[in-house]
Amino acid sequence: MQRVDEADALQSVRCPECLSEIRRVRASFICTECDLSYPEFKGKPVLIKQDNPLFQTGDYGSIESGPVRVVAGRSSPLGLIKKWAPSMSKNIAHPRALHRFAESLEGDRPSILVVGGGQQAKELQATLESYSGKLTFCDIDKTAVVDVFCDAHCLPFATGSFDGVITTAVLEHVLYPDACAAEMVRVLRIGGAVYSELPFLQAVHEGAYDYTRFTMSGHRRLFEDFEETGAGTVGGPGTALVWSLVGFARSFFKSPRYSTLAALAARYLFGWLRHFDSALDRNPRSLDFASCTYFIGRKAGKKTTAEQIVERYGDSSFKHT
Repeated sequence: MQRVDEADALQSVRCPECLSEIRRVRASFICTECDLSYPEFKGKPVLIKQDNPLFQTGDYGSIESGPVRVVAGRSSPLGLIKKWAPSMSKNIAHPRALHRFAESLEGDRPSILVVGGGQQAKELQATLESYSGKLTFCDIDKTAVVDVFCDAHCLPFATGSFDGVITTAVLEHVLYPDACAAEMVRVLRIGGAVYSELPFLQAVHEGAYDYTRFTMSGHRRLFEDFEETGAGTVGGPGTALVWSLVGFARSFFKSPRYSTLAALAARYLFGWLRHFDSALDRNPRSLDFASCTYFIGRKAGKKTTAEQIVERYGDSSFKHT
């Protein structure tokens, strides 16, 4: 899959206030209906509603200013130690789950919206390189590699304009996950597919911008407008245990520097525990202790009932798919 170019991106973007079409006028993007003007940042449109409670278009004056997340540098000695420290997580879903999602998409050249794209552009393109289609990346984070800067609570795209939506480790960082999920439903065509990854047993990892955690049943409920076609573990109990041990080590120190050193020591000592996840994934009940889960679904035009979600958990024959 290829990343969308600017001309194609502008065909699907809409004014976040009234969902009318937008035209580019030099360094601004103008709504054709309400005549509101939106700025560009790094050559991309910043399409945020005027009443947004946390972010404003004025926050995008420079990469240094504003309340959006900051990516820490890795050039310091401590940064280099972090870079080479064992990971806290083992992802046992990629690329299998993403391939399953891509294979479920309809059409010869499906269009996919990546909500909360962050720095994933190159990785996702590489993972899905054998499939045809176009990827559009959006995020509120000014450090992200995107085609549109926007808030997931109000996606500035035409209704029914995408064949697929990918959102990985995003909805725990939004104020109202249900509102964001509803927006994903809106921009998808009937029959379109969603791929979502959400944490369950993980410590806070985005500071003030970290709000919610989801069990597998909660993950399923969040996407109740979809017919489930796949679900399972991204990071299992081993990964959850490493996260807890790292957090335990951090908790002994108030100093950010010493807290970070303690966390790194815990990663070197206990990072190997994450490798148990592949074996533990054979037991469906390990979902109850997962660090992170994934869900794949198809927009079905009807909701999954609460009874169906409860029955799904109690089905002893359920296997990770």
